[in-house]
Amino acid sequence: MNDLDIENLAVEVYNALLSKGQMMCTAESCSGGLIGSTIVNISGSSQVFAGGVIAYQNQVKEKLLNVPHSIISQFGVVSQETVLAMAEGAREAFGTEWAIATTGIAGPTGGTTDLPVGSVWIGIASSKVKKGCFQIFTGNRSEIRKKCVYKGLSILLSEIK
Repeated sequence: MNDLDIENLAVEVYNALLSKGQMMCTAESCSGGLIGSTIVNISGSSQVFAGGVIAYQNQVKEKLLNVPHSIISQFGVVSQETVLAMAEGAREAFGTEWAIATTGIAGPTGGTTDLPVGSVWIGIASSKVKKGCFQIFTGNRSEIRKKCVYKGLSILLSEIK
């Protein structure tokens, strides 16, 4: 997987959304806006991309994405419950059919025995789909974030189709 693979995948997502007349948005923590940026690199992306929130701190997840504090305190910030709440909160805020969210530990610090560096939850939400996917990616911080983008866009494309 290289930058061209990510760009080509983003174009596939763009085309799939365009063909269905649907929009997407993002709620990104560990990917830090990289998913949104990848989509915005496509000319005409405003036809399918409404916007995104980089919700790095828990307070931002709670205030801007309406993630209940109880979810973060009960399940942790790197959890399926949190990432799905982020995705649904973004979808509601932007009024889109699709949302993709990420939360995880890009490293090189912050890992634990239960959640080592590279642990990432990716969430997809639509009016019909609520899906969370857990991965442990290897590599440095940049590589983990790129792998997160590729996997997230892959899942999104699969669900759109």
